[in-house]
Amino acid sequence: MKRIDTKKLVVLALMIALNIVFSRLIPAVNVWNTKIAFTFITLVVTGYLYGPIYSGLVGGVGDLIGALLFPIGEFNPLFTLTAIMSGVIFGIFHKKNLELSYVIIESLLNHILVTILLNSWFIAISYNASFVALLATRSLQSIAMFVIEIILITLLKPAIKRLGNF
Repeated sequence: MKRIDTKKLVVLALMIALNIVFSRLIPAVNVWNTKIAFTFITLVVTGYLYGPIYSGLVGGVGDLIGALLFPIGEFNPLFTLTAIMSGVIFGIFHKKNLELSYVIIESLLNHILVTILLNSWFIAISYNASFVALLATRSLQSIAMFVIEIILITLLKPAIKRLGNF
């Protein structure tokens, strides 16, 4: 088994901490069925530096610790699973690559599969809400976040690349 060096461990711990801060402490919007947060930044950075396994780890551990320390409703492990899936998607498409085509593909895949379909379904199950009604509001949220992600990742691309050379 390959050992994790100290630098990687520190960077992963920092990304997990930032993931919790962006998700639980300073989300832009957070109501029961809509959440706009910047956790994707930690997943993109981790995915770029270390690939999908570690990016999924940051997503999952960040969600789990965030849920334990700063709960928003009842803990549901299904949302931790989707946080891991988001990390893996970002890691697959961003491993040493931040080209616009990859950013668009991963963002679309993440929003359609994870945010719109799975998270909406899990919210519907958790709160006994209408899945179809959730699709409408969460689709609007995803369109907004898709645009925000494309812009922010493009703007942060030089800084992320410098981190890779650090």
